Amino acid sequence: MDQELPSLKSWLFCQVGREDDVGTLSRAFLETPGDFDHWIKEIKKSANFEKGLNQAKAEYELSVEKLRKGEYSETFPFAMTLPGMEEMSEKSQQLHSRHPDVTAREYLDLLRERDYGQFVDGRKIVYLDTNFWIGLRKVYLSDQTETTEFSKLFILLTELKKEGAILCPLSFPLLVELFKQSDSATRTATAELIEHFSDDVSLRHPSELLNYEVTKVLLRETELKASDFHRWTKGGFAAGEFLPESPGFDESGNRLAQKLYVDPTWHLPFSAQVRSLPIEQMIAKEEELVAALNLSFAALKDAGLERKAIRDEGIKFVFETWGLFDLIQQFASDMIARYPDEVARAMERRELRTPSADPHLIAPGSSWN
Repeated sequence: MDQELPSLKSWLFCQVGREDDVGTLSRAFLETPGDFDHWIKEIKKSANFEKGLNQAKAEYELSVEKLRKGEYSETFPFAMTLPGMEEMSEKSQQLHSRHPDVTAREYLDLLRERDYGQFVDGRKIVYLDTNFWIGLRKVYLSDQTETTEFSKLFILLTELKKEGAILCPLSFPLLVELFKQSDSATRTATAELIEHFSDDVSLRHPSELLNYEVTKVLLRETELKASDFHRWTKGGFAAGEFLPESPGFDESGNRLAQKLYVDPTWHLPFSAQVRSLPIEQMIAKEEELVAALNLSFAALKDAGLERKAIRDEGIKFVFETWGLFDLIQQFASDMIARYPDEVARAMERRELRTPSADPHLIAPGSSWN
């Protein structure tokens, strides 16, 4: 795959979320659209940015050297080295600077409706287990030991895809299984194959699908509708449409930065984004989590707890580790804020229930006990 080494401008563009002098410099650049070279000359005159600029230049040179050697750069994702990325970043900055009132969530929904409003309709959705993807990958890599059954399936899926008859979408569980593949070459090949047969379409994260399904229940007696295309997202967002926030930005600055994050994540091929990730480090982190969980289970068992109590503690451990309690609370608050009347009616019909004995609706910002 062709690769372009980043310019200082492109590199600085990717540092906006940092909480140091380089991050401050990046945010100043982001909020000042225009000629980059002229901006750099002006910045050099300011003592406030001298430390950040010197640090940025040193880290930039290190990043370029790593990328030139084909190594992973902690400060510049591989996907951003693909041809045309710098031009896309510039156009993205210009576009979103002209529309500051559009939120990143609204922008994501516009992209979703544009790309999936009609695209998925009429296609048969085919969900393939990981074992099928592995078998198809062996055919894809011309592994002569693979069975003829997978060869026939590969040919059939290829023909049906050309006809626009099927879609084999990505999903969060499939993404997790993909990341468990320790060999980078076969993992990349699997990602390329998934990208091809899914047309880079993914089911949204389970928490977002919950949002979609609850919204359908809430709106079923109103003129509003939860459109089916809201189930889908791009492969780059298979792990969730999480939008970064920086304390260094005000609301408008964060809104701009989030939309600038959305564009490459939405438009870059899924396989390129997989290659960008430090998968080995992610696998190591997951192994640490599993080890900690196993130690907790062993301690609870030694303490004489029953199996159900151990299971409940394990679920609590996972929820706390991944911040799922906060996610659920935020989901409930968002639903109440967006559809207060519909939530109230659903509560009266007992279609939705609070997890506590309190019959009142959960107010935004309150806790679930």
